[in-house]
Amino acid sequence: MSETLSLLLLTQGTFKERACLNQHLIPSNCTRILANPFSLTLNELSCYCQNIGFSNYDLSVYMLALITLKATQEAPLADNMGLNYFDTINYFIVNYNQYSANIMQTYFSALIQEISASDDLTSWMKKIMTLSINENDIQPVRQCIKIRCSSKVNSILTKIYENSNKSTIFELIDFLDLGLQCKLDLNELTNYTTSIILEKIISDNDLRGFNKYLGISIKVDFNGSREIINKLKILQILDQENLDKIKFIEDKIGAIIPIKKYEKKLKQIFQAENLINSDINWNEITTEPQPFYARDAGKFRVVCYYIKFSNGLGAVKKSYIALANDADFTPVENEIKILIYLSNRSTPSNSFLKFYGSALNNYQADLYMESGGISLMNELTIYKSSGRLVEKELAERWIISLLNGFAELSNYKIYHCDIKPHNILVKPDKTLKIIDFSVSMKTDESETMLITMENPIQGTRGYMAPELQDNFDKGIRTATYKSGKADVFSLGLTILQIMTTNNSEGLNTLEKNKELHEKVNSVRGYPEWIKQLLHKMLYPTRNGRISFNKCLQYIQIDTGYASTINN
Repeated sequence: MSETLSLLLLTQGTFKERACLNQHLIPSNCTRILANPFSLTLNELSCYCQNIGFSNYDLSVYMLALITLKATQEAPLADNMGLNYFDTINYFIVNYNQYSANIMQTYFSALIQEISASDDLTSWMKKIMTLSINENDIQPVRQCIKIRCSSKVNSILTKIYENSNKSTIFELIDFLDLGLQCKLDLNELTNYTTSIILEKIISDNDLRGFNKYLGISIKVDFNGSREIINKLKILQILDQENLDKIKFIEDKIGAIIPIKKYEKKLKQIFQAENLINSDINWNEITTEPQPFYARDAGKFRVVCYYIKFSNGLGAVKKSYIALANDADFTPVENEIKILIYLSNRSTPSNSFLKFYGSALNNYQADLYMESGGISLMNELTIYKSSGRLVEKELAERWIISLLNGFAELSNYKIYHCDIKPHNILVKPDKTLKIIDFSVSMKTDESETMLITMENPIQGTRGYMAPELQDNFDKGIRTATYKSGKADVFSLGLTILQIMTTNNSEGLNTLEKNKELHEKVNSVRGYPEWIKQLLHKMLYPTRNGRISFNKCLQYIQIDTGYASTINN
């Protein structure tokens, strides 16, 4: 890494001096953060952050630096807590980019220790994909993960030798695919592993005829083998030797050929609106040099940058960059129309973001929208890492806000299709905004008039309704569902996570629905109407599940909040 000023020296000097100028903003029970900061534990620092808040720039930098230093000092943290504090430190890097080199110079060794000691390598790979630092600086981290990957792959291969379980092979292929997405140099390991799997398929099914020649009868599994071959094809770096083996196997047992199923498309008549004018000088935009988010999605690369207009207004630029000549921008245009529609109705108190405009050409679409705050997922992670729950009054305010926000979307016939804490923004004043309409849909009909039909599954594992999750877990990428009812279930899971700070992954299936409702019953300290409503929202089948507008009927009058939707 390049030589930079130590984060410790910065914290003891510049950061603390600036923080002291704002000590009048620090509650009396948090003064130790200035008087004796290095005696504080990580939990205490997290609690202080919650009490002080992040509205003041200098205090925020100082507190985040203290957390980074303490997490580095105590690495590796017990119980995989390093994963939680990684999110906090990554937030520090992304939002205060001018200090990213100082942060990584300090945190680098701790990051290596966390990865080396963790038993959750998959989560670490996903985390590293979000890290926005210099490519040269991240290579040693990838090398550390690569070493751990080799060990894990060999461990899984041992299981496969002992028992050719299809689910174990699928687990291994998904793990390698994730590693490749993480830009790890796994070409040799992937081809070695693939070769072993293919040889086992050949042997188990006696495709070379050795057992037949010896008169030994064996039980073949052509269907399972075809599924494994189909799964292996997601690995885009297979060498010619493995490709030849795949051809040899498919010549013997056949191949799974994807056939595009005809689907009758519902008419979606958008009442397109013009964006209400805003006083923005589009000729003077300052863009941060590094994106805070980047991933490949189908035929697009999605990249997000923090930007600033000449009037000082901060915003986010979300870019869709085509990776193929036949990339279809129709979903992006749909997202823009939804953002315009909601922006024209945005107020400081409702759940809709301001949208400032877009620029499209044949290869790229840039969307400009309101910024500020952190995701609800990161907010809940901070609470969880400090061993605290969201304050009941704030949680209830958030619950009512989300119920009204998504009911209003439903009233506009807009269905989000990917509701989760990651897609909800917590503003500095603790109001919530709904974000990411990239897979959303808008219809010209009430959902009660829509035909329930088989559609592609949209959403995120662990937050889908059972009718989607059960199919997704079986490798089926379509399901019979109504988007509005599926959204209700996803919002129910999100509300439950607000109340507990824990997600409910694994419980959003038909089989585990009883356990999910037991989890709702175990929550203490909330008004009874919230728990009654959650039982209705988390009903296992769509036909018995409540609608968004009916959800609003459960909000008690004495909460001080009124519905924004006419029932």
